Amino acid sequence: MNSFNCTNRILADVSIENEWFYLVNETFIGEKMIVPSLQKIYKDKRLPKNLKTIMEDQINDEINHVVGFSKTLNRTNFPGSSYDQKLESYIDGIPNNTLKLFALQGMLEGVALGALKFRLENWCNSPSHSFDKEVEVDELRHVSLSFNHFNELQHAEGLVSKEDFDKVTKKVNEIFSDSFSSEVIEGVFNKLNKYD
Repeated sequence: MNSFNCTNRILADVSIENEWFYLVNETFIGEKMIVPSLQKIYKDKRLPKNLKTIMEDQINDEINHVVGFSKTLNRTNFPGSSYDQKLESYIDGIPNNTLKLFALQGMLEGVALGALKFRLENWCNSPSHSFDKEVEVDELRHVSLSFNHFNELQHAEGLVSKEDFDKVTKKVNEIFSDSFSSEVIEGVFNKLNKYD
């Protein structure tokens, strides 16, 4: 593994290599989850054609991210915090694509962008640094493009209230808060130590 040049650690009680692996693996888990979730939305006949074209490009980008992070991590079956299972189950139950895309692109991609920004600013010599830069460019584009089509989506599916957006925001935040509690993170590192 490369030598690390890290200016700001958030998990100082674990090895620097394991902290890096944990942070990148959690991003990788989200990338793996978003591909099938977007594919399900893509198949919906109500989806506007313009958005369908954009989503094709995004799905291809996300598949490339999965492949790239898989190569970078070199061990891709480690479960991490398992937030992906809770999030995927919740999103599957959302009744319309506007809110599904909001959860995926406003919330999940937003968290992913925060994680990428943290790594790019603080882990400048990590094995994922150059790939993180590429992924950040793609994710910024994904977040901005889909929101431009929310009016078309709501025209096709019906209006979504502010309260509905607020409910999704609250629930997704709860999933992330529960999945990244100190107890869950400690459990992940216990598994990671055994995995090594």
